[in-house]
Amino acid sequence: MMRTLIPLTFCAALLLGPDVLTAQDTSPKSTIELSPGETDKCLKILREGLRSDEFWPAIHAAEGLTLGGYGSEVIEFLEPKVDSETDDQRRCGLARELVRAGKKQYAQMMYDILAGEDPHGHVHAAESLYKVFRIGDGVAMRKAFAQQDNLRLRIMSAAALGRAGNPHAMQFLRDTLGHDDPEISRTVAWVLGR
Repeated sequence: MMRTLIPLTFCAALLLGPDVLTAQDTSPKSTIELSPGETDKCLKILREGLRSDEFWPAIHAAEGLTLGGYGSEVIEFLEPKVDSETDDQRRCGLARELVRAGKKQYAQMMYDILAGEDPHGHVHAAESLYKVFRIGDGVAMRKAFAQQDNLRLRIMSAAALGRAGNPHAMQFLRDTLGHDDPEISRTVAWVLGR
């Protein structure tokens, strides 16, 4: 999986500029000029990645294509997969990239998963909603932030709420930055850095 993800990330960075991987602003402040051949090669890698048998690298390729201006291709390829996918984490990945590509109505799928009884997709829903700048009416996101059983869910819901201007969520993230678990600290640092 990592071998697939590295070329996808590299191609997205080349096509879109180095800043686009860390910022939502899709008009990068600095870009690398590519020859038409290099652009074609990167697009080929991202398009192959989108059609990969590996789900998450395909979702990352979808993100790269959308940010590069090829969202209509992403919609055409991913939208038919929504009805047949039963795993809530993967449903969040599909919905997130469809929202990013312009199909905003798929945010509702992520809201429903976040508010649902089955916790399997809760973290993915909060993280995906964070990534596409959505919290809905905020009720499910605040409930996720208030719970004490799942720290990762709390972090990702705090990320979404903090991005929407919630000072308590931002303070929680700052307070959690020095957590003993390096994975928790890394995730919080990533959120605060964005």
